[in-house]
Amino acid sequence: MDTFTTKHLETLCSVGRTSCVSIYMPTFKAGMELQQNPLRFKNLISEAHNKLIDFGMRPTKANQLLQEAKQILENGTFWQHLSDGLAFFVSPQMSQLFRLPEHFDELTHVGEKFHVKPLISMLTGDTTFYLLVLDLKGVRLYKGSRHFINRIHSDILPKGMNETLGFDTEEKNVQFSRSRPDTGAGSPPTVFGYGRQTDKEKVNTLNYYHRVNDAVATILNRSTSPLITMGEEYQNALYTHANTYPQLLQKSISKNAEHLPESQLHTLAWQVAMPHFQGTENRLFHHFKQLRNENSPMAVEDLITIITGALQGRVETLFLLNGQTHLWGKLKNTPAPEIELHENQLPGDEDLLEAAALNTIFKGGIVFMIKPEQVIAPSPVAAILRF
Repeated sequence: MDTFTTKHLETLCSVGRTSCVSIYMPTFKAGMELQQNPLRFKNLISEAHNKLIDFGMRPTKANQLLQEAKQILENGTFWQHLSDGLAFFVSPQMSQLFRLPEHFDELTHVGEKFHVKPLISMLTGDTTFYLLVLDLKGVRLYKGSRHFINRIHSDILPKGMNETLGFDTEEKNVQFSRSRPDTGAGSPPTVFGYGRQTDKEKVNTLNYYHRVNDAVATILNRSTSPLITMGEEYQNALYTHANTYPQLLQKSISKNAEHLPESQLHTLAWQVAMPHFQGTENRLFHHFKQLRNENSPMAVEDLITIITGALQGRVETLFLLNGQTHLWGKLKNTPAPEIELHENQLPGDEDLLEAAALNTIFKGGIVFMIKPEQVIAPSPVAAILRF
């Protein structure tokens, strides 16, 4: 599985005014259907070739442009490592290939820009979270979302507790003292101090977690994304005492993660993070309705206001109906943005709802793709403005 981020989306959207091929398809990861994947891709390549010719490209140029796609088709190893969907993009300037946890409908698109609307759902809603694995041999910090988790490597993260606090790794953790002189082999000593030593270990662990917290707070800086801890129950509790990051979730994961693969880390972390984000989405829905009931100018349903507002960076939260609705037209980025709306797609048109979603994401806003039963306005789009 590959990672898809806002930066990847920006790169795809930066290409324009040329012959851009976008191919989407669902993929199977096991079973007899596995053999269908390259056959489907081959058929989509042929479809792209025909569409390039219809677009005005010579057959030889079309063959050259799709040469990389044909090389992927012949790469047997590639087809053994898939996710739920495949997205391939190629133009004379660049090419990108993504194996993503999204079940795409089959689609081949040729135009002056890449067709990125099927990808927007992967970036809708701010589902960024952080996971801190509290291993005393060395903590691990991850950045995740609904679909991905990736480890953050940083030199400022402390190493293991012994190394960080300057302990001799051979030092014994339990010290014993005798209550009286040894009176012979048949008289075993009485051991004191086990509870005190346990307390000492907790103090050392807490001191270590203070160092970890300082590093995590520096790395996350002004982030508002939630942080989840994973470790033994006592480790999670001790880290809570050391923590100063405001977005640490109360619910932690009580599990030794030393030998867990990243896929399982993601599954466990998302089970904790998902209710948090669902609560955020519900609060924003409620906030929009409240603003609308108060006739606040910050709650907007007018298409023109939303499209121009997104272009100007005014949209903080965008609610977009299911991603299948289109609004064709032209958007001119002038000091006073001008919009032309068309009932049907005309040459040179773009989907203005897609443009609003992209501009919202690129300017730091949040986009929610909503289902028909979640519609909160008569139009297919609604927004909360920043100003």
